[in-house]
Amino acid sequence: MKNRILSLGICFLYSSMIPLFAQEAPMKFGKVSAEELQMRVYEPDTTASALVLGDYGTLAFRYEGDKMVTYLTRHTRLKILKRAGFEYGDISIPFYSKNRTEQVFSLKAEIFQPDGSKRALSKQDFFEEQVSENVTRIKFTFPEIQEGSIIEYQYQHSDENFFTLPEWYFQGEVPVLWSEYRLDVPQFYSYVVLTQGAQPEIAESPKSAERFLWGNDMLDNVEVTHYRYRMSNVPALREEGFITTMDDYLARIRFQLASVNFNSIRRPVMSSWQKVAEELNEHPFFGYQLKRKGVLNKIKSGLDPLLAGTEDPEARIRIIYDFVNKNYTWDGRYSFLFSEGMDKIDDRKQGTSGDLNLLLVALLQSYDLEAYPMLVSTRGNGRPVDLYPILDQFNHVIVYVSLGDRYLLLDAGNNHRPVGLLRISALNQQGWLVNPANPIWIPIVPQTSKSVQFFHLDIDPETGSLAGSLSASFEGYEAVDFRDELLESTGVRKVAEDVVAKEAPIINYSEVEVTGLEDLYQPIRYKATVGIPEGVSVAGDLIYLQPVILPNFSENPFKQIQRSYPVDIPHPMEFKYILNVALPPGYSLESQPENINLVLPDNQGRFLFQSRLTDKFLQITSTIQLQKLHWEAAEYAGIKQFFNLLIEKQQEPVVLKKMN
Repeated sequence: MKNRILSLGICFLYSSMIPLFAQEAPMKFGKVSAEELQMRVYEPDTTASALVLGDYGTLAFRYEGDKMVTYLTRHTRLKILKRAGFEYGDISIPFYSKNRTEQVFSLKAEIFQPDGSKRALSKQDFFEEQVSENVTRIKFTFPEIQEGSIIEYQYQHSDENFFTLPEWYFQGEVPVLWSEYRLDVPQFYSYVVLTQGAQPEIAESPKSAERFLWGNDMLDNVEVTHYRYRMSNVPALREEGFITTMDDYLARIRFQLASVNFNSIRRPVMSSWQKVAEELNEHPFFGYQLKRKGVLNKIKSGLDPLLAGTEDPEARIRIIYDFVNKNYTWDGRYSFLFSEGMDKIDDRKQGTSGDLNLLLVALLQSYDLEAYPMLVSTRGNGRPVDLYPILDQFNHVIVYVSLGDRYLLLDAGNNHRPVGLLRISALNQQGWLVNPANPIWIPIVPQTSKSVQFFHLDIDPETGSLAGSLSASFEGYEAVDFRDELLESTGVRKVAEDVVAKEAPIINYSEVEVTGLEDLYQPIRYKATVGIPEGVSVAGDLIYLQPVILPNFSENPFKQIQRSYPVDIPHPMEFKYILNVALPPGYSLESQPENINLVLPDNQGRFLFQSRLTDKFLQITSTIQLQKLHWEAAEYAGIKQFFNLLIEKQQEPVVLKKMN
C-alpha cells in the first residue's frame, strides 16, 4: 500500500478541475455481443481457462473541499472458458481505507449465461472486509458460473493521494484480448511515467483548452493533455518457481508526480535521493527516533555488561545484533519506519521489521559503530527502481554496518539467523543506503546455502530394506531452516528424531545426535542410526537401488516449455550427497549410472555425479552447485535442461545381481 506518512517537504497549491468533456467508451456495461457469448476457446491460447475480453479505465481529477481527489472508473469483462476458470468469478477490490482517503463506490456487476440470459448482482451480494488496520476490500462472487459465462463489473475508486496515480496492469495470469487506460491530466501536474514488460501503444492527444470547476469558480482555457495507453492480444504470464514477484514482469504502467505547475511556475515534487535522505534523517518516525538518548540509555543498561571487555568491532556487532533478536520479536509486518516511538517498542518488546532494524541501527550508532538504515523492497513487493527517488517502492529496512574496506548487512527478527544472513524475502538485488552524507545504492550479495548428506548403508535382500547411519551438516539458510524446526520460539529444543523424521518420512530415525545448534556461526551437524524399510526393490536375482535417497530436487522446478520472464534464485546453493552401500554377500554389480560432469557457462553452476565400486562398497557422489542467480528468459532452456539432466541422472537405478 502507499506510504502516507512521509512528507516530501513541498507545499502544494491545490486546484480544482472537473472535465466537462467525455470520450466514448470502447465497451458499454450490459452490452455483450453474440460473438462473445458463443466463444468457447481462445485460439491463440487454447489452454486458457478464462479470457479478459476487455479492461477499460479512465482517470479524472476533481477538487473537493480543500483536497485534490482522483477518480478512477474501471470496467472489466471476462469470459469463462473452462471449469478451472470458475475461480475468476471471485472478485476482491482492495483499497486504503484509513481516514477514508480512498473509497470504492458505484459498484455494479452482471453475469451472462451462454444462452443469453443475464443476472445482475444486488447490493446484498457485495461484502466489505477489513483486511488490516489500514486496508479494506470489497468482495463478491458471481453466482451460477458455467463454461461459456461472461462476467463483468464496474466501479469507481477515489483517492486523495495524487502523488502516485492508480497503476494499470495490462497483463495477468490469463490472456487479455484488450486493455486500455485513459487519463486526462491538467496543466497543473506533471508525472513521471514508469512502464515495464511489453510496452503499450501510447497516444498523447494535442493539448486542449477545457473548462474546470475550481472551488466555486469556473476556469476557462485550462490545458488538458489526453493520454491513452492500450494493449491487445496480451498473452498470459503464469507463475513458476524461482521468481521474485510476477508484478516485476507483468506489463503495467505507473505514475509518480514530478512537479506542480501553477501560474507559469514549476515547483518540483520529485526531489533527489540526497534530499530524501536528508528529510528522512529528520523524520519523526525515522531519523529522529535514532537520536533518543534517554530510551537508548535505558536499553543499553542491559547491553553494557555483555559488551564489557569486548573491543573487536565485529564481535561487538554480533553481541548487539543477538541482543535485539533475543529481546524483541518480529510481529510479522514489514515497514521501513518506526510504527511508534522507540520507547513504546521497548515496552512491548515486539515490532515491525522497521521497528527492530531501526532500533538495531540506533544501538550500533550509540556504541560508535558506523551503521545506517538501508531501505529495500522485499521479493514479494517488487524489484526496486533506482532511477527516481520514489519511497513508495520500499517496504522494509535492513542495517548496513561499515567495517573499513568492507561492510556487513544485518536483518533482525529471527534469533536463528546470524549476522550477514538476511531474511530470504530481503534478497532482492539492491537496497538504498540512507546516509545523508552519501546516499547510494548497495548491492545485496547473498551467502551460499550448503548441505552435506553422507549415508553408510547395508542391504537386506530378503526384506528389501536398508539400514545403517546418516551424517549431515547444514550451513547458511539450510541451517536457519533446521534451527527453526528444531528450536521452539522459547529456545526449548524439540525432539530431534521427530524433526528429522518429518523431513524424510520414508526413513526411520533413532539415536539422533545434533551439534552446533546454539552457535549460529557454526554449521549444524547431526548423526543418526537409520532404517529404510522399502529401500530397494527385489525382483528375482536382481536388486534395484535408487542412487539418491534424499534428493534436494525431487522434480524439475521448471515445467513450462517456454518462459517469458527471468529465473530469479534468491541465493547460491551447494548440495553434496554421498552414499556408501555394501554389496550383499553373493551379489555383484550388474549396472550403474554413468558418471557425468555438467558445467554451466562461466562456471555458474555444476552437477557432478559419480559412482564407483571399491572392494565390496559402491559409492555414489552427487554435487549440485548454483552460483548464478539471475537467468534471462532467453536462458531458460539452459537452466531447465540442467535440471532435467540432474533429475534423470539421480533416478537411474543401480542394479545388483545374485551370482550363481
